[in-house]
Amino acid sequence: MLVAAVVVLALASGWLALTSVGQDGHVGQVVVSFDPSLAQVVEIQRGEQTLRLERRGSGWVAASEGGVAAEAAKVESLLARLRGWRRERLVGRNPAQHAEFGVDAPHARRIRILGAKDHTGLAPLLSEVWVGRMTGVAKDLLREANDQIDTKTIGVFVRARQGRSRQSEPGPETWVVNDFVGSLLDPTPSRWFVAPISGRPQEVTRLEVRGPQGAHAIQFSPAVRLEKDPRPLDPILTRQALGALFLLRASAHAAGPIPADALQVVIERGDSHETVRLWNRGGTWFLARPGLIPSSAEGAVAVEGGDLTRLTRLATPNLLLRKRLIRAPLARAVRVHWRSEHTERSFLNHRSQGWEAVLTGQRTPLQTRRLATSALQPVIHALSGLEAVSWSSGPPPESAFELVAHGAWGRTHLVVGAPSDGRCPVSSSEFPGHLAWVSAEKITEIEALFGNLLPVR
Repeated sequence: MLVAAVVVLALASGWLALTSVGQDGHVGQVVVSFDPSLAQVVEIQRGEQTLRLERRGSGWVAASEGGVAAEAAKVESLLARLRGWRRERLVGRNPAQHAEFGVDAPHARRIRILGAKDHTGLAPLLSEVWVGRMTGVAKDLLREANDQIDTKTIGVFVRARQGRSRQSEPGPETWVVNDFVGSLLDPTPSRWFVAPISGRPQEVTRLEVRGPQGAHAIQFSPAVRLEKDPRPLDPILTRQALGALFLLRASAHAAGPIPADALQVVIERGDSHETVRLWNRGGTWFLARPGLIPSSAEGAVAVEGGDLTRLTRLATPNLLLRKRLIRAPLARAVRVHWRSEHTERSFLNHRSQGWEAVLTGQRTPLQTRRLATSALQPVIHALSGLEAVSWSSGPPPESAFELVAHGAWGRTHLVVGAPSDGRCPVSSSEFPGHLAWVSAEKITEIEALFGNLLPVR
């Protein structure tokens, strides 16, 4: 009986050593306990980099980065995540192992949560967690398997302390919690800043740009066009320039006044609008808008991301004008029809069997001829590369020849007028109400290419 009692006592002692640490270190218990509504400051530190997030009213700011507004939902998500951590298993109490687990001062991600300042001007510590490396899965497996791994078997090493602790850092006990080390534990400021421009580009109905070169407005609904300007915009280039605005990310706080030559961009979404200012200095773009820095009427940040060269097109409508007359993929057309004063030629695309050319016209009997797929390549290339030299508004010109192409995209119809001063007017079903003026030399070249495909009797 005595021997059995000793064995039971030994097993019980071993179990307690693995599952408890003092009064509040049991397996299954929360790592830290605090009231998120009382949190006023969140500090995330790794090595020499420290990010300090402070609550301001109903939002949060990156106080260590000039007070740039932070994503409140992300901060609240971090607080909720920390409160949800529970001790899965104890891995050791030996401080010599802290470096191995990544929970020592040089390597750990240190998160400190502070409350409101008291009468002494000091903010009480609510909780502190030191997060180390991941465990439970090999790095190569994590990279190769990605989201296919069993997340219940992995975790991170942590050390923690509550605000009531008198220690200068978390105790020596290292625990494992079931979680990833993601962007919520990253002190890189740009990961926490709010988006310089909110929403999605698809929501924009109108864009007004004012700058040193003047002002212009672009309508995005129901169609992309310049207001009070007959020249048609290239819808792809214009939407790309708009999209570049929404891809911007704040990278750092920008001090100093807004320059007088900054672009003013008014983004309208139905009945609402947002005004931002943009400028470039030394190859770096900057953006300012109300609310970006809550303590400033119109704070500014340096921005990055996306194709920044597209932003310059917003200030210069000429860079957004349509140049290509035909955007349809003519190489995949099922039928191309060309008609001049006395001749008509239809080219039917039989895919792998090549093209079938059909000749007809006034007082001309029907002719057919099989053409190799490559036979139409010079014509397709010349038509696809046809660009406008200038634009004007007006009805279709009196036809010198016409081109109609049919395909999966629909129907494209070009009417080419007689040359004048080395240019030919061209109207198209793709830009109704506008006339493109193209090089007469290019039109002559296309006529010759069509004529050579099937001899005229």
